[in-house]
Amino acid sequence: MTVGLVVEIEELVFDTLTMRTDALQLALTLEGVRVTHADVRRAHSGATAAMALDALGASAPMDMVARDLVLTRTATAMRAILDRGTPSFDAIARDRVVELSAEFPIAVVTRAGTVDAQRMLEESGLEACIRTIRSLGDLPEPAQHDVWAEARAALFTDRWIAVARRPLLSAARRAGFSTIAIDEAPAANDAALVSLAQLDASFPLSIS
Repeated sequence: MTVGLVVEIEELVFDTLTMRTDALQLALTLEGVRVTHADVRRAHSGATAAMALDALGASAPMDMVARDLVLTRTATAMRAILDRGTPSFDAIARDRVVELSAEFPIAVVTRAGTVDAQRMLEESGLEACIRTIRSLGDLPEPAQHDVWAEARAALFTDRWIAVARRPLLSAARRAGFSTIAIDEAPAANDAALVSLAQLDASFPLSIS
């Protein structure tokens, strides 16, 4: 039985959380919504901007028009931030992806756009390790299933394991993945590790 890995590179390899927090908070401020940076960061950790707005809930009350405008402004701000430079990356996590790619076919499902993700992979030396990239963009959680399914189909394996922060993994499970949450908290539904650097080749094979 062959196993494929699908990895979210943001927050696991690349340090993008502060960038995404800044972009979303700026968009909220322009809409007249005041939310603390800490609250936005907490809501955005491991989540798309749409998921972060859902998590903020009553802290950021908006109608659908305002919500769409915030998401558009967030994407524009994030685009501008990434145009100024590629985010820093964890060299140990990067090296672990290289090692894993010798054992498993690897795809990426990420919140970054495809062009931005490709650039990150190229500048970190990971582009040759990745079979395909699929972008979640700013999709809310219920709409993410198809993206994971597309990545799964591109790997041509018998089993698929998603590796990401916990908020993204429920959609992956619906798409037929086993899951590994990269999170300090214990998990009821996922195998869990504190960092991607802990993921060696034996761990995916041990997951039922």
